[in-house]
Amino acid sequence: MDAFNKNGNKLVVATNTDNKLYRSLREKSKSNIEWMFDLPREEIRDLFSRAKAFLFPPEEDFGIVPIEAMACGTPVIAYGKWWALETVVDWKTGIFFSEQTSDSLNESIKVFEQLEFDAKKIREHAEKFDKSVFRKKLLEFVEDRV
Repeated sequence: MDAFNKNGNKLVVATNTDNKLYRSLREKSKSNIEWMFDLPREEIRDLFSRAKAFLFPPEEDFGIVPIEAMACGTPVIAYGKWWALETVVDWKTGIFFSEQTSDSLNESIKVFEQLEFDAKKIREHAEKFDKSVFRKKLLEFVEDRV
């Protein structure tokens, strides 16, 4: 919120979590930040498909949501740690920011604004994480070991 409170860019936050952090962040948000709560999957997909970018700021060991955004052709701006490094291709399917600070994020947003991304290539990259691909690779792995 701090980054977008500073830069004034539009941010849509869609969440299903109602906790102390959610209420605190929502309370300190400026008018450029729109909050949406408990949306159906279809509406989330629609948001992804119309978004300029999907922001993924957490340090997570596995993040499926950025892959869902990329499946809609949407580039990702992600904190460059853990799972994001396995799923986002820097400068092709999105970009990274190096620190979880508003300054680091805003610097990456400035770079992002200068780049062009190919939605079709982003979707093709996301297909590598499809269930059918995972199943096929898992079966091949098991068969190679037997």
